[in-house]
This record gives sequence, structure tokens and C-alpha cells, in this order.
Amino acid sequence: MKLPHAMLLVSLLHLGGCAIIPSLEGDLNGQLDRYLESGEYGKALDTLTYVRKDHPDYVRLTARRPQVEERARAYEQAQIRRAAEFTARGEWEQALDTYRRAISQLPRSTPLRSELQAFRRKQEHRIEELKVERLVARARWLERAVSLQESIVRVDPDDWVERYQLDRFKTEAVELASELTRIGNAALEKEQLGIAARTLPIAARLSPNPNAVNANDRLSHAEASQVEEQRRSQMKAMQRLRQRETTKTLAEFRAAQSAGDLHQARQLMLRLVEIDSENTEVQAERSQFEAQLDKVLGTHLEAAISLYGRGRFEEAVAHWQRVLAIDPHHEQARAGVERAERVMQKLKQLREKQGSATAP
Repeated sequence: MKLPHAMLLVSLLHLGGCAIIPSLEGDLNGQLDRYLESGEYGKALDTLTYVRKDHPDYVRLTARRPQVEERARAYEQAQIRRAAEFTARGEWEQALDTYRRAISQLPRSTPLRSELQAFRRKQEHRIEELKVERLVARARWLERAVSLQESIVRVDPDDWVERYQLDRFKTEAVELASELTRIGNAALEKEQLGIAARTLPIAARLSPNPNAVNANDRLSHAEASQVEEQRRSQMKAMQRLRQRETTKTLAEFRAAQSAGDLHQARQLMLRLVEIDSENTEVQAERSQFEAQLDKVLGTHLEAAISLYGRGRFEEAVAHWQRVLAIDPHHEQARAGVERAERVMQKLKQLREKQGSATAP
């Protein structure tokens, strides 16, 4: 027997936890406002989904859907962020309550349910970590307890109660070492060296059996491999960084060279040599630039010497200054300027004396 259409729809709405009756009749705009005010976004969306096309407010309600969906998404994301903040602080119960409350308000939210599943996986992972830490804590206590119990038995070897307690501690130590070795080996298989490093050394100390010793050797090898891999990764990262810096500086060097700014080009070339002197492109640019620089500097130096020899000291200084503008530490140009300035100063003093002698 088939249910009437209206009864079937009502049944489906009951099963889905939706807005149910108000979606079929009544003041749906007012009902929608009440749902939004109370944060029941799932019911609000269901009201819009199941409203009949012949309802008097159908057009107005349909027009409100984008706004309702936007508010639902904002609520959804806000609750996901809030739960993530609780999780990051280790407030697991508050995070779980946040997910549950959010899903009760927005039952059909795929992102909320997906985040809840991810949260459950984090819970399981954290619980496993804590269980391992509990075992390690027990192992450390037991390691100390065995040592102390052995001291007690050495003091009074006839006390059978203390001997029995020592045997119990040692038996537990063997069992616990076996469990820690199992956990450590599993961690090594998954390349979880942190867990392996917390479990395998204490296991070998509790019970130095071949399995524990071999597992420790594997751990040492894995740690050494990890260190080497990290070193290689760092080297590759440094090489990439050096290449980016070289490319950038080369572009700046070429721009300065094209603009005729030889001083800036020289500074950038020095920087390039400092960054990567083995770079073939840098070496080629350096060779060409040094030839260009030698030619320019040589021209100015020759002109300065020639002018100086002809007594045209100011013009000679101008050429030496052009050399110093390119290379501020050029010794020959600096010495030439100083020598010419001394000569010009003496000539000035001589002229002043001659002027004084001829004055009436």
C-alpha cells in the first residue's frame, strides 16, 4: 500500500532530522527567522529545501537561501576553527563538544563531519603516544627499582621475600623490554624515529637481549641516515638559495653595466664572486667585465699621467678622480691625486709670495 505524497514527505523529514511540519505550512518566514536566531542552520536549510512551490511565501523564501547558506558556512568554519584551537591547546573534551554541538545544529555538513573524523584520528594518535609514554615511564621506574632491589638483596642475601621481589621486578623488566622493543621496531618501520628513540634504548637497558641490541643498532643507523639526509637537504636548500641570489645579482650587474655605472657594476661583481665564484656564468661575466674595467681605468690613468707631466694638474686630478669613482681603493689613483694636490698647493703658495713681493 502506497503512502500519500504528503505523508511520505513528512516521514522522510522525520528520518532526516529536518524542519518537518513547518516546511509544509504556516508562517515559514517567521519560523526561518527563529531557526536562524537559535543557530539551527540545518533546520533553516531544510525549511527552504522542502517548502512547497504553492506556498504563499515560496518566492520570498527561495530568495533568502543564499543568505542562509552563507550564514551556515560562516558558522561551519567558525566552529571548525574553534575546535582546532581547543585541539591545539590539548583541550580535547572542549573540541569534541564543539564538533558535536556544531553537527547538531548543521547535521548535513560534510566539512564538519570530515573534520570530526580527522579529530578522531588525532585522538587515537595522541592516545597511542601517551600509552607509549606510560610504558617508558614504567620502564624508567623499573630500571631504578631493579637496581635498588639488587642492593637490598646484596645487603641481606638471606631475605627470601626481597629475593622474590627482585625476581618479580626482573620478570616484569623482561616483559616490558619485549613490548618496548616491539613498539620501537614498528616505529622504525614507519620511520618514526622519535618513538623509536624513546623506547629502544630503555628496552636494551632493561633487558639487553639480542633483539633489543639489534633494534638499537638499527636505530643508530636510521638516526645517522636521517642526519645525513638532513645535511643533504640543507645543502640543496643552500644551493637553491645561492642560485636565486646569483640570478638576481647577475641581472642587477648587467643593468648597472648597461647604464654605464661601472662603480655599481664593480660592487655587484664583487658580490657575485662572494656568492658563487665557481659559477661558470659568473666567471665569464667577470672575465669580460675585468677586461672592460682595465681598459677604462687604463685610459684614465694614462691621461692623468700625461696631463700631470705637462703641468695640467687639475685635469690630471679629474681623471684620477674618475678612477676612484669606479674603484675607491685604487692606490695609484689615490697617490696621484695626493701628489698633484701637494704640487698645486705649493704653486699656490709660491704665487702668493710672488704677489706679496711685487706689491707696492
